[in-house]
Amino acid sequence: MIARVLEESQALFQVLSEDRKTRYLVPTWQDTVVLESISAALHPLQDFTDALSGESYVNVSYLKPVLHLLKSETLAEKEDDYIL
Repeated sequence: MIARVLEESQALFQVLSEDRKTRYLVPTWQDTVVLESISAALHPLQDFTDALSGESYVNVSYLKPVLHLLKSETLAEKEDDYIL
């Protein structure tokens, strides 16, 4: 849902800024930065969930390597991470 909001941000801006009652809902640049950070953080988890949600091909032997990859690379601290 966050990715979709980011994709359609220009359309949201146009629609919300036309009406005085909804103008306060227009996302600021700070909101956009936060949404982009959240999207970047959640994207690997989406891939992980998609990989494990298949009914016909997922088995337990797939779980441990994926969890190791998730812990060692995806969730590892990077230089360009925001510190809040």
